[in-house]
Amino acid sequence: LKVAGVGLVLSDILGFEVLAARERAPWKGRGGRPPTALKSVPDLWIADDDEPLALEVERCQKARKEYREKWSDMRLMLP
Repeated sequence: LKVAGVGLVLSDILGFEVLAARERAPWKGRGGRPPTALKSVPDLWIADDDEPLALEVERCQKARKEYREKWSDMRLMLP
């Protein structure tokens, strides 16, 4: 619910085009979506041709190493 709430604020109030992770990967039928090579998938994605952004909505604090891995993976998603 927290992620959805942040997404609604970003889209309805601030006017960004916001996608959930599941909306970024093509549907492959009954088997679902293909696995990603990345360890992390962002909670939300701001779809912008000039400056796309990956967003994480933190529900609990993670270890420093985990944050480094997450942001490294998310940088790889940017064009």
